[in-house]
Amino acid sequence: MRESILEMNTKLNDIKVTTEKLCMDQNNLKSPTLRIEKNIIIVGLQENKNTSKDMAKAYDLNQIITITNQLVEGCPKPEQVFRLGTENETQHRKTKVCFNSSEIVKLLLRNKHKLPQGIKMFSDQTPAQSKYFPNHQR
Repeated sequence: MRESILEMNTKLNDIKVTTEKLCMDQNNLKSPTLRIEKNIIIVGLQENKNTSKDMAKAYDLNQIITITNQLVEGCPKPEQVFRLGTENETQHRKTKVCFNSSEIVKLLLRNKHKLPQGIKMFSDQTPAQSKYFPNHQR
């Protein structure tokens, strides 16, 4: 009798652990899309290549703040700004801009028609979205 109770307790603990893992996996699947909704990609910004990395990041941040304030007056400062990909002498890298709210991103994307010529703005996409909508960022 004791053995069967111990065996059932062990099985119950295994079920709890499996359930917790499934819940964690489900949350991890949801969170990338939530993060992506708070990001935008900007293409066409000049890179400041002749300075240190810190100076280049400050330059990029200032460019982003200027552009976002042109699109949405009083736009909050982004949480992160960084370049995607490796440096290339012939092309400018894309810039990923992360905000703390998806509402800000929606406002910016609605006003992207106000961007200066040569600069484009897109919503950030998961790899699956990129495959499904291949012409979205062209």
